[in-house]
Amino acid sequence: MLSQAKVLYQVKLILDYLPEEEYKLIPQEMIDYIEDNFEYDENFSIDPEIPLEKQKIDDKAFEMLDKIVRSAEITKKENKSI
Repeated sequence: MLSQAKVLYQVKLILDYLPEEEYKLIPQEMIDYIEDNFEYDENFSIDPEIPLEKQKIDDKAFEMLDKIVRSAEITKKENKSI
């Protein structure tokens, strides 16, 4: 089981591969929290050529990514209604 800080590192690496327009939908507070609290893990990397589902990503990282995606979808809907 990974520490919260290493889970945040996994999330950070995945988010770093997002296209800029999608990355901008993530609340800045969430990005700041991840950036301020992750712990580098030399044993983890992301291969952008392989689907995330086939990589060794911690379940907690997937849970956090799900929350981020839901938050980004809300932001996207709010931006469309303005």
